Amino acid sequence: MYYTALDSKLAWPKFVYYWATRIPFDYYQTNTALPSMTQSDLAGEPILLPPLNEQRAIADFLDHETAEIDAMVSDLEVSLDLLRERRTEVVNQYMYHAVDDRLAIKYLGCLQAGLTLGATYQEPIAEYPYLRVANVQVGRVDLRDVATVAVPERTAKTSRLKAGDVLMTEGGDRDKLGRGALWSGKVDPMLHQNHVFAFRCDKALSPKYLVYALEASEARMYFDLTARQSTNLASTNSTIVKNFKIPRRDILEQEMIVGQIEFEVAEIAQASDDIDRAITLAKERRAALISAAVTGQIDVTAKRKPVAEQLEDDIAQGVHTSS
Repeated sequence: MYYTALDSKLAWPKFVYYWATRIPFDYYQTNTALPSMTQSDLAGEPILLPPLNEQRAIADFLDHETAEIDAMVSDLEVSLDLLRERRTEVVNQYMYHAVDDRLAIKYLGCLQAGLTLGATYQEPIAEYPYLRVANVQVGRVDLRDVATVAVPERTAKTSRLKAGDVLMTEGGDRDKLGRGALWSGKVDPMLHQNHVFAFRCDKALSPKYLVYALEASEARMYFDLTARQSTNLASTNSTIVKNFKIPRRDILEQEMIVGQIEFEVAEIAQASDDIDRAITLAKERRAALISAAVTGQIDVTAKRKPVAEQLEDDIAQGVHTSS
């Protein structure tokens, strides 16, 4: 028999909690910025309740097993943070070692402003993909979700990217201002929004060298100290970006530094990818375990290898196979 989760006296609260975690929040339409559901939404969800003693047994089983998985995920996330710190140390070491001279990037290339959205046009328009702040991650461009905009060809030309452009974020979280990524030219044409700057290096500046300079702690401090903070977002501007100073080196030395950094961070990147996959697998296994337990697909009283131990074996095997 089905009961509603909120008005039944036959429901063990923790069992209902685990059942509710299976409900996809995006199933409900809300006016909030984040996925959510209301009390009435939850009250309207049907729930199949086993006898109360079974509910308690399932909840106790899930309390123990999910706690073990959560502890594993927490340890993995700590390891991921340590790897990020190590990457920063490597970049700092090579970028700023034994170099005191600095030069503003405005002398080493030109800064291109992006496209302002929402304008209306009287001339023919065409659809173009464009990059937003969310697409520009530290050291990489995320193309999994690329938006499009309809603009005239002449407007598109003013914010069209070229391979080798260094993308820098203009707005967003304070600690992410000015983060840099190299545009590979993988998609062409590609435009960029006005909240993303594109810096086109001249022959005296290696784009990859600039990207690593933007990742270093000195750059993070510069953009933090010069940021303008509104209620919700921080921002920088073209003048601040162009006045950002990098260690002065000739192009051959820049390329040598880039090679050294890339060699050392490659192993860090591989380890980070392995941990990311492990965290994803752990969260998927946790969700699957909850679903199987509350729907009666597994006998929680049976003796079995702890889920966390099995998960560790699976993660180790997966990492070994992928390496």
